[in-house]
Amino acid sequence: MRLVFVGMGLIALEFADCALAQGHEIVGAVDVDPVKVGRDAGEVLGREAFGVEVVPSVSQVTSSADVALVATGSTLRAAGEQLHACIQHGLNAVSTCEELVYPWRTQPELAQRIDDEARREGVTVVGAGINPGFAMDALALVISAPCSTVRSVHIRRVLDAGTRRASFRHKVGVGLTDTEFQARVASGAMGHVGLAESAWMISDRLGLGGEHLEQEIEPVLDGTGIVAGLHQTASLHGTGEVVHLEMTMAVGVSEPVDVIELEADPPVRMTIAGGLPGDAGTAGVVVNAARTAAGAAPGLLTIDQLPMVYAAPPGSRAGNHDPPGTHEP
Repeated sequence: MRLVFVGMGLIALEFADCALAQGHEIVGAVDVDPVKVGRDAGEVLGREAFGVEVVPSVSQVTSSADVALVATGSTLRAAGEQLHACIQHGLNAVSTCEELVYPWRTQPELAQRIDDEARREGVTVVGAGINPGFAMDALALVISAPCSTVRSVHIRRVLDAGTRRASFRHKVGVGLTDTEFQARVASGAMGHVGLAESAWMISDRLGLGGEHLEQEIEPVLDGTGIVAGLHQTASLHGTGEVVHLEMTMAVGVSEPVDVIELEADPPVRMTIAGGLPGDAGTAGVVVNAARTAAGAAPGLLTIDQLPMVYAAPPGSRAGNHDPPGTHEP
């Protein structure tokens, strides 16, 4: 698979490690930072040279490619310009933009515009990542397969922010006072983006009848009263609470974990001790989703609308590889 990286930040380094391990080829790199433009993409990422020059716009990528991996912003409006450029350049796009994972409830008009444009140009656009995009939405849908009926879903994710990059610790408020934390919450500058999208995806796909969403963000304080992270919840109510998502992201948590509980027939509970990794996990989901998106129907799709996303053996072609005995000799 031939890939273009759009956004050459830290997550692109994870993309490179995953893509190269699977035998994919990096044929383009885009970033608006003038410090990075004109340099070799591999050198920008602290790796050996790829022989690919970083350019400031997708329109300047001259090599043919299968998919663009877009990591430029969490909000749909922030990522919209780069998504539009990929579509106009005829590139399928898989983006880490959290709001793109399931925007049909939260931003339906903007989602429809992206869908219409992608269909006109015959390309696929997908939002993906470890969370949202897998840990707190798609994985719950997967483990509902044995159930005849699901009545509610409860998901808990606990992360140790001390093991994450500095930008992540900043995002969850590490080092702030309680007053500073509350001010950021009030301004909308604090918290994890994507819980609302995850909650709506689960409710809509499982037919849980969610109608009203409530979200809360509270600080996790250390022993001195300084913020060590945050606890965030999203609760979707219909006839009672049908989806409850909660995240704790703080320095020094004792037991990172992912837990998914389905009140269902039969009931299902999944516990992932140690929790799913954030950055490396996001890269895995995005690169593996890119492989399936390359052959998917055009338009703005959600990750559950792709063929099953799973890890590829090195050297697999674009699209899920054929099972033994079905390929052409």
